[in-house]
Amino acid sequence: MNMSENPLKIHGLTVGLIETNCYLLEHVSRQTALCVDPGGDAEKILAFCKKQHISIDRILLTHGHYDHIGAVNALVDLLGIPVYIHFEDVEMATNPDLNLSRFIMAPYQIDSYLHYYESSGMIRFFDHSIQVIHTPGHTPGSICLLWNQKLISGDTLFRNSIGRTDFPGSDPELLIRSIKSELMGLDDGIEVYPGHGMNTTIGHERRRNPFLAPGIDNGV
Repeated sequence: MNMSENPLKIHGLTVGLIETNCYLLEHVSRQTALCVDPGGDAEKILAFCKKQHISIDRILLTHGHYDHIGAVNALVDLLGIPVYIHFEDVEMATNPDLNLSRFIMAPYQIDSYLHYYESSGMIRFFDHSIQVIHTPGHTPGSICLLWNQKLISGDTLFRNSIGRTDFPGSDPELLIRSIKSELMGLDDGIEVYPGHGMNTTIGHERRRNPFLAPGIDNGV
């Protein structure tokens, strides 16, 4: 099937204490969606799905920080759906000290079994393929999701900024390398949906992001 005949529809919801962007990638003809980074407000996510008449097929996590995983337990308890994360962030998702929840609220960890993204770097969602791009730096297991000229960047890349690197497991030089080697080679027109804040494009970040300026010596 030609993907343009049945594109994934992306819905964005702002959830949780730190206003995380949670995304629902809806397969319109199947009335089901992938839920990316449910960082909180499970009831808000479920209410939106009910209003749109869509179900959630599975949860995909861009990384293991609390503000991106905070509604996972509630959604799994209610829906019994699987959860996927990069294997290098499993410890973070299950350790309140590493996922930062101990410092902003009651300690939180994902209780359900965690599936790993396949080594092939692809997710099959009916007639669609979504590429998983490993972009360590913000966390060891940070990933981005790429499909049909759209990129969910988690906390790797923001509009005119990049993810923080002052957390356990962060590495500022590695983050810059990840962005330049894995993302800056993509087409300018690719729309970027970050973990917080406004959407952007690869072309805008290539030209305007001060952290990616060609003259900066960042080890790349």
